[in-house]
Amino acid sequence: METVIYARLSSEDQTARPGEASGTERQIADCRAWALERDAQVLGVYEDPDHSASDPRRKRPEFERLLADLGNGVRVDVVVCYKLDRLLRHPREAERIIELADQRGFGIVSLNDPGVDLSTPTGRAMFRMTITWAKLETETMSLRIRRKVRDVAETGRPNPGGIRTFGLTPDKSAIVPHEAALIREAADRILGGGSVHAIVMDWNARGIRTPGRSSAPEGRKWEASSLRRMLMAPRIVGDRSHHGVVVGAGHIPPILDRTTWERMCAILAAKRGTNSGQVRMH
Repeated sequence: METVIYARLSSEDQTARPGEASGTERQIADCRAWALERDAQVLGVYEDPDHSASDPRRKRPEFERLLADLGNGVRVDVVVCYKLDRLLRHPREAERIIELADQRGFGIVSLNDPGVDLSTPTGRAMFRMTITWAKLETETMSLRIRRKVRDVAETGRPNPGGIRTFGLTPDKSAIVPHEAALIREAADRILGGGSVHAIVMDWNARGIRTPGRSSAPEGRKWEASSLRRMLMAPRIVGDRSHHGVVVGAGHIPPILDRTTWERMCAILAAKRGTNSGQVRMH
């Protein structure tokens, strides 16, 4: 029997001590043990260590490579995974698997779910039902998380995680002095008749970059839209917004005084002919 293994985690465990296996490595080890017990040959391993499966619009590189290999005629008897919700969580992707299985004749083995038989109508129905329940679990979890985020926002506390805000420390509890000075400089230039485009050109020429992210740790060059959005964000005056509404204050240190910020926002909105970026007060 010839097999391939797929492993996935939404968020890889970054706190493992040196020498410890990661979450996906543990999944792969268990799948290899299953294959070894059955004298099955493992032809390949596909591993997405930091990708969610809840939204099929966000492509998982190794999952897509797996489907491409299966579709291109790689002869496989079984796709092995630790659990079905590690393989997929959305009915749309379940249909892709079923269509490929019809064409290529492979099966699916989940180490921690009942048997999956894609060769029969009943088996396909059970497979679809399992994925539908996985999708329900994802949506229910999302509701709980959104409610918690709203609760945090309504207390005025900043949302943890995400890309660091320019001018503030990652937890938004303190000002980054040299970046705050640049924000104040930009505000003075706009109040003095300067343009966002001129500031962008100047900052990029001086090597000033946006806060980094995983795909660009050193940050990116500024664009007019990103600079305008940053300058008009309520957090510049210490306000906490949620879905476009200011819901609290007092936890984020202000970089600009409110009068200066409101004058700057009015100028930026007038130049665009819109009040885009202004946030409604609760």
